[in-house]
Amino acid sequence: MRRPMKHMAMAVLALMLAGAAAAPDQAAANAALATARAAVAKAAAAGDQWSPTLAALRAATAALGKADYAGSVAAANRATRLARLSVEQATAQKTLWHNEVPK
Repeated sequence: MRRPMKHMAMAVLALMLAGAAAAPDQAAANAALATARAAVAKAAAAGDQWSPTLAALRAATAALGKADYAGSVAAANRATRLARLSVEQATAQKTLWHNEVPK
């Protein structure tokens, strides 16, 4: 009987924690936007910036201006992911082209 109670307590705790996660506020949106800007700057330094990344960054900035903090965080997180992927691609392409050169 103890095991089901333990699982029930864990489930209740998980639900309480999920409910405690409030909608993003302005501070969270600003932090996500700062992270996105840093990632985009790193992508630019790597010489591989994708246009969807810049569009997501503009969308995050616009949403922040409209006080749509959840939208701003979502768009900033997308921009961050895209920027990191573009850096990853740029790094890989710097070495992978060697495989295509005939020997």
